[in-house]
Amino acid sequence: MAMTRCGSHRGKSMIRGLDEAAFREKLKGLLTPAQPISKPEHLHGRDQKLTLISRALHSPGKHIFIFGDRGVGKTSLGRTAAAIHSGDEEGFAFIACDQGTTFFDMVEDIYRQLHRLYSLGKLKVEGVELNAGFVKVKTSEALGLPALKTINDAVEMLKSISPKAGVTPIVVIDEFDQLSSDTEKKYVADLIKQLSDQRINLRLIICGIGTSLDELIGVHLSTDRYLATIPLEPLPHDARWQILTTASDALGVSIDRDSQIRIGQLSDGFPYYVHLMGEQIFYQVLDDSEVIAAVTMDHYQNGIRASIEESQTSLKQAYEMATQKHKNSEDYEEVLWAVADGPLLKRQVTDIYEKSYLPIMEQRSNRNALTKDLFYQRLNRLKKDTHGSIVIGNRQGWYGFRENVVRGYVRLRAERAGIEIGVDHIRA
Repeated sequence: MAMTRCGSHRGKSMIRGLDEAAFREKLKGLLTPAQPISKPEHLHGRDQKLTLISRALHSPGKHIFIFGDRGVGKTSLGRTAAAIHSGDEEGFAFIACDQGTTFFDMVEDIYRQLHRLYSLGKLKVEGVELNAGFVKVKTSEALGLPALKTINDAVEMLKSISPKAGVTPIVVIDEFDQLSSDTEKKYVADLIKQLSDQRINLRLIICGIGTSLDELIGVHLSTDRYLATIPLEPLPHDARWQILTTASDALGVSIDRDSQIRIGQLSDGFPYYVHLMGEQIFYQVLDDSEVIAAVTMDHYQNGIRASIEESQTSLKQAYEMATQKHKNSEDYEEVLWAVADGPLLKRQVTDIYEKSYLPIMEQRSNRNALTKDLFYQRLNRLKKDTHGSIVIGNRQGWYGFRENVVRGYVRLRAERAGIEIGVDHIRA
């Protein structure tokens, strides 16, 4: 039986050479499902993206726009790129947007954070006169910032805090998609243009959920020449495995190739799931009653169960709303598993039914398969608000998940039920 983190551990580690404190210290530096990465040695599979960002940051007037699915690692990439450029994991400003964030709030936050970095000595620069509204402020004083009313006010404020020589400060703006109005987005587009046109020594790395620059900034594409756009895709398979082997080597516990491959498949290329499953599986090893040098099938299976329990609440709620609050809940689960099968994010309904659903039902010996018509009916109901609109589809018969990050959680639930989906037949 798997043991919990709270009180049920026997008091000593079952991993040779590591007590629990040392194990936890090592693990938290390697697998971080609840925290973005900012160290390049832990950011696997993104070397090419880091190179593109580095080159863009050394191109005069260029800013960075990272976009992709929720949970694909945009924040980790942005933070790591900023840390590399500044030479310090905390040597950059970080702005998190929400639905109430305004453009002028953002600019004031940038000013305050850069002021703090100068005060702490994190930025070694020349030619900065810390001021607010042209009134010089000592770095030890509280900031009384003037009210910003126009884009020119915002540009002047950031110009006053930007160095004329030395390291170029980096500002990471996260969750850009949370900005609620086109007006706020237009202000950001105008700011990017003015920072570049006026040669202000300050660079932005903007991260947002979306499939294109047009989707995130809308019609303001006159800004695109100032931006290096970095689309972020799911991790390739070798990077998923590298996350696990790096952790297993550091902990002195081997994890077999088949388990690595299966974890990679279940993750669907989203680093969150690789970190989550790896963390929970290694904790199962720690809690074993025997001295362990390798992950066993019991560790793997118990780790999968623990991963489901430790998953983000939003993922669990989406799954439960789609399946558990309705009659025929097992039907809806099986349909969801079929949609999550295979490597393609969008698939034809006939393909989902014949190549995924029917093989799944062959593994469900105590369940009868739905007819094609009933399957279509259940699938279309998953598009409705009553099921959380977890699935999207069009009249041409193409279906997928509204948020691709949900696929990994659905795969975990199928795995726990003993149903193998998402098998890509990849070996290396």
